[in-house]
Amino acid sequence: MMKHRKARVGITSLALVVGGLTATAMPSAAQAAPGKDAAAEASAPKYSKIKHCDDNAIIGYFAITKTVTSTGRTARLYTEKEPDDRAYSYAYDIAQGDRVYVQRSKKTFKMSGPDTNGWHPTKSAVYDMGAVRSCENTAGWYEANVNDHMFTDAVTVQRNSARAYAVRTCINPTNGPTKCSKWWVDHKD
Repeated sequence: MMKHRKARVGITSLALVVGGLTATAMPSAAQAAPGKDAAAEASAPKYSKIKHCDDNAIIGYFAITKTVTSTGRTARLYTEKEPDDRAYSYAYDIAQGDRVYVQRSKKTFKMSGPDTNGWHPTKSAVYDMGAVRSCENTAGWYEANVNDHMFTDAVTVQRNSARAYAVRTCINPTNGPTKCSKWWVDHKD
């Protein structure tokens, strides 16, 4: 299992000109406006995706929880292990226009015991509230051609020591179908 530390601050845009060189950090595509997309439609026809990120800066100790691949693009769901309250998605081998999502349920679920690795609720259990929160990023030219990877901002994983949101990652390539990992609920520490 790959574990790493990640520190990143969401930036709308940054342009640096030094000696004729220009470097641009691409913005996060997460917005607070409601909407629907292929990731929503692929999984449940009546589900509404609310574009929403809980945190635009991520600092902590994260590990891979789930991975999904579509048309050669891979998305990984990273969940925070300490202090264990955020999740984000990371996509690589991407092309311009590809989208990556980290999604969380609108309601919380009871966490499993400390001797398990979490559990997978059904889609219908997650969609009972009719909506999920979705934090996303769309690959721009720089992310696709220079970085060849992109991150989303974060969503909340746990509400308290007994209840957690279900989370998942989705990848939506420009030339293929949207694929999503299973929904996952954290375990008690």
